[in-house]
Order: sequence, then C-alpha cells, then structure tokens
Amino acid sequence: MKKKAHNLKRLRHTVHHDLDTVTFRELFVKASWKTYTSAHPQHDIALKELCGELCDVLFTTEHNRLESVVTTIRSYFDTHESFERFINNTFYMILNYYVKSFYANRPDGWSKISVFASTVEELIGYILNPNNNVMFLFEDTLINTIEIIRRQEKHLTVLNTYLGVPIQYPARVVHTDEESIIIETHPIQEKVALLQNSIYLLKTTDVMCDVFASVAPIDIDGKNYLRLYRFEQLHNSLYHRQSIRVRPFDPLNFTVIRPDENTIVCHAYDISLGGVALTSMHPYEINASDLVLEFPLEITGPNNKMKAKMVFKSSYESGYKYHFKIDPTLQQEAELGKYVTRREQEIIKSLRDQII
Repeated sequence: MKKKAHNLKRLRHTVHHDLDTVTFRELFVKASWKTYTSAHPQHDIALKELCGELCDVLFTTEHNRLESVVTTIRSYFDTHESFERFINNTFYMILNYYVKSFYANRPDGWSKISVFASTVEELIGYILNPNNNVMFLFEDTLINTIEIIRRQEKHLTVLNTYLGVPIQYPARVVHTDEESIIIETHPIQEKVALLQNSIYLLKTTDVMCDVFASVAPIDIDGKNYLRLYRFEQLHNSLYHRQSIRVRPFDPLNFTVIRPDENTIVCHAYDISLGGVALTSMHPYEINASDLVLEFPLEITGPNNKMKAKMVFKSSYESGYKYHFKIDPTLQQEAELGKYVTRREQEIIKSLRDQII
C-alpha cells in the first residue's frame, strides 16, 4: 500500500491551491453519474455516493480506502470494457473542468495541466489494472537507486539536446526525497534544462534505463541547483546519433528536386553530415529515392546540389517534417562539416553568454 499511497500523494500535489474543492467534488460526482446512467437505464443510486467517496479518496482525505472503493464501484459493471469506459469518460470531463478552472490565465498554466493530466493517466492505468504496480514502483525504485548513488558519491549522467546539439555533463546528487531529487551540474546543462523544463538521466550500470524528468530551479543557501521530479521511464533507449544535428540560426530554404524536375521548397529544421530534416505546411508526397537537395549557398558554397533519399515524413506543429538521408561528395562533406562545427560553436557560445 505504501507504493500506491506515494503516487496518490503526488497526484494531490498537482491540484492547485485556488481550485474550489467543493465544486470540484460536485462536478466529479455529476460527471461520473452522467457517464454511468448514460449506459445503464436500470441504475443504482448507491453508486452516486461511492463516486463522491472516490473523489474524496483521490483528492482530499486519507487514501487507504482506494482499493476497496474501486473494487466496490467495479462490481456495478458487467464487463471490464464498460468499467473502463466509465473511468475514462469520468476523468475526461474532470480534466476539462480542471483546465478551465484556473491555469489558463497563469503563465505556467499549461505545464501544470500537463503534470496533472499525466498523473491522472497513471492513476487510470492503475485503477483499470490493479495487479500491475509497475507505474507505482518505478519512481520509488529509481529514487532509492539515486539515493544509493548519492551515498556512494557517484555521479549521474544527464543529457539535453539544445538546437540539435547534445549537452551532456555529469551531475552530483545533492538530496533525495519521496518525490524528487536535487542535483548540481554544469551551468550550461543547468541553463538548457531550465529552458526546456526537462532533462534526461542516461542509463548506466547503476541506473536501470533512460529516464525523462521534469525540472525546476531550487535555491539552497544562495546556490542554484536543479530539482528533478515526475520521472518517466523510457522503454526504448535514447537514440544517440553518430553525427550532430544543428538547427540553423536564420531560416534557410532548401529546394527538393524530384526526378521529374518538379521542385519543392522547404525550411531547414536541422542539418547533419548524414541527413537533413525539412519542414513545410504542405503534405507533399515525396516517394522517390533518387532526389536532389539544393542547399543554401552559405552552407556548401556553389557546389550545393546533393544526392538524397526521402526516409520518412512526420507531423510537426501545424505542418509536416520531411527527413532525408544525404550522399555528399568529399568536397560537399567537408563544407558541410565546417558549417555544422561552426553552428555548434555558435550554439554553445549563445548558452555561455546567457549564463554570464
């Protein structure tokens, strides 16, 4: 029960102080009752009281009754699918109210909503699969491991990718508690992590897997540290590219030349020695493998047409991202290498300038 209680404690920490808990409870009961009665013409009024109790267990009172309340509510449904719809629809309506209730007018509102939504998602996963405690055990196990690392005076390996450039320094563990860890790392790493509100802990002989964590600054005795919390296990290891991908400083246009000589103009997203990612608002169909990319002159000089192959297309903001593998000549590779190195140095310099 201790592991489960820990996750509920974290859920409550995501509830903002200005939330009207009385109204929130009324809406929780109303949402759950509406969800239940819409699918059950012959309904039992006793479930309405149980839904209010579930809200209390989750958000306001002691939480050691969660398992018994959920088990009782589950008994009102004939199938697991109907119970699953009930839980998902109830929390969907509650999330809508939560979004409207407070954070939309706060500068940090959307990040808070994300934390609340992610924690609710974990909770739903547990309610629907009570025998699967992995989501509850992972965070506790990770923090226990990091506490051992702290006692042994070892370091964590942390990573951010800023404008395509990997920023990776060791980090010293300063403190751990039930829900978070505090680390000290290089000022550049600290700056990037705060800009991105996140950081990665890389898998080592001590850390079981790559881990994503949210980040917040914390001051201890006048010194800056990073507080890491809301850890998410990455089931696939982070992909470490052989070559650095850098973002251009200014918007750059690339021309995609297809075999039929038709051309498409896209904007550069990132560039490396092995490939280029371009963006566009248009959903182009680019299926040919024998393409030519025309690079901007400031990258490769006049010898700027390079063989390329479309690898895949993905969504990007309100448009699309097109990923190309390139086949440069030795001369083109040399010019491209100079650009990537120069841009990497510019990115690092800009970070140093922000620190000073």
